[in-house]
Amino acid sequence: MNELLDAREMRLRYIHELIKSSGRPVVVIKSNTPGSNKNTKDAYVLVRLFLLELKKHIEVASSVMLDSKDGPYALLSIHATDLISTKKMLVDIEETHELGRLIDLDLYMDATYSISRVNLSLTSRRCFMCEEDARICSRNQTHETYELLEFIHQKVIHYLKNLVMSHAQFAMEQELNLEHKFGLVTPSSSGSHPDMNYTLMQKAMHAILPFFGILFEKAYQAHDLDELFQSSRIIGMIAEEKMKEKTNGINCYKGLIFILGLTIVALGYTLAEGQEFNDLFKKVSYMTRDLKQELGHSKQTFGEQAFQLYGILGARGEAMKGLPSVQMALKSIESKKALAASDLRRLLKDIFLNTEDTVMLKRSKNPEFFEQIQRKFKDHPLKTEQDAINLTNFCITHQLSLGGSADLLVTTLFLNAVKPILF
Repeated sequence: MNELLDAREMRLRYIHELIKSSGRPVVVIKSNTPGSNKNTKDAYVLVRLFLLELKKHIEVASSVMLDSKDGPYALLSIHATDLISTKKMLVDIEETHELGRLIDLDLYMDATYSISRVNLSLTSRRCFMCEEDARICSRNQTHETYELLEFIHQKVIHYLKNLVMSHAQFAMEQELNLEHKFGLVTPSSSGSHPDMNYTLMQKAMHAILPFFGILFEKAYQAHDLDELFQSSRIIGMIAEEKMKEKTNGINCYKGLIFILGLTIVALGYTLAEGQEFNDLFKKVSYMTRDLKQELGHSKQTFGEQAFQLYGILGARGEAMKGLPSVQMALKSIESKKALAASDLRRLLKDIFLNTEDTVMLKRSKNPEFFEQIQRKFKDHPLKTEQDAINLTNFCITHQLSLGGSADLLVTTLFLNAVKPILF
């Protein structure tokens, strides 16, 4: 108990120092975590989530996230003159955000005085497990600590899982809805895939989306990365079978199940560990470090044949290196608020030129023609939509497709969407 009191006193001291040095009010973000251990992974995720959320609503001069025995917390020095309106906005977030009841957003004018709901004649906070006054539930110990912690855990997982699935769908739809896409399926064309069409791709997408949620949840709760990778591969195989049930055996998204699924697993584990965005690429590389050994024993898939004949690692190699083409693509679009169709095509082209696309290699029949195709793409500037149409017609004429690169494009778009929300 003394440690908790000391931590709270230290937090007030930091608030005072920040207000004194900046001359600005301070918002404190802290999770409502019961029990003696307030440093849970859910607490860290909640503070991080709302730190990023508040930056959308308030002009923040500076921010810092700190550890303490009383749990993690964030201090935001803000530009605000109308403190009443600011407090009302914070209360609104607490009441309306899906996870708002799990967090405290306090506004300090100095180290000893925070603007409370009472000051605004607002009702006190409700318990997040029931609708009673939270102070009464706390005083009467209405709910067991383990019940409260499990409730918080499930709420956080549910929120993050839905967020991951919705942004995975968003990324897949961005790619699928893009026209003039170098032999890939679009809303108006089967491209170089006579066995596929837009409707079939949608069926495949909806078949595999739930499994991305399952992979994230498993990763967020995992304790061992090697065990997680092995169990995730089984989930991936089940996802592939479910996809084929909907597509009559046609493989629409096998590569994406591997690349995006692996990325989502790394994302869940990285979040649970309280690490930074770039750490997820290290997780991908670590989990797949032994995949090269699998390629020397079988010739069942074209990927295995490509390695044995040409030394090309394809998607496995991309993963083993930590998704370098995805990292490159993310850097190229990090300053863009919205991506036009021309941006997406150039991104797809750049990914193709910086990775080993075994789908394109398979369709090009031999490495020599594959190199010619790469040179053609490199020399094509894509300045106009007609440039994209011409290159697409070339691909369709020769039955070429950038399937492997499209998987990496979807993964790039997914990470570009979730990064500002989670990191």
